Amino acid sequence: WRCRDCLGAPAFCEGCMRSSHALLPFHRVEMWKETHYRAAWLSELGVCVHLGHGGHRCP
Repeated sequence: WRCRDCLGAPAFCEGCMRSSHALLPFHRVEMWKETHYRAAWLSELGVCVHLGHGGHRCP
């Protein structure tokens, strides 16, 4: 995984990408696919943005 919006487009493992981008949902991420990077969604890593309630799930 890598992020096109982070300075230097650093590479991350799945877990580090998920934790470092949980609060950066609008960053454009890419996933390594065999021979190249392809556009991806943070939701593919399980990132879910909760609106309202201080960032927590609805009660």
